[in-house]
Amino acid sequence: IRNERYVIRCVVCSKQYGSIYGDMPKGTMNWSKSTKDCEGFEGNGSYRIVYQIEEDQSGIFERKAYVPANNQGRKCLAVLIELFKHRFTFCTARSLSNPDKKSVFWGKIFHKSK
Repeated sequence: IRNERYVIRCVVCSKQYGSIYGDMPKGTMNWSKSTKDCEGFEGNGSYRIVYQIEEDQSGIFERKAYVPANNQGRKCLAVLIELFKHRFTFCTARSLSNPDKKSVFWGKIFHKSK
């Protein structure tokens, strides 16, 4: 994980103390049950996840994701919630097309989308 500067490690045994946090900008993650199925997981519905992240001057950066509403999907959703709490889902960087502006990008946790 790239933000290890936020971790305290014992100099003798290297045991980690505290939690690792990323540098994601402020935002929200909301999820709800949907009747829409994920491809390949028909019949269960899905969890619809909506991310809203604050962007510098542009306002709100919004992305949606879906995971199947089955045991595997619930586990995945739980992991995504924890990663969001620890600020790893998105990051900001200078845009190649507009280097004067920081843009929001997927962080280390990519989501497959169509």
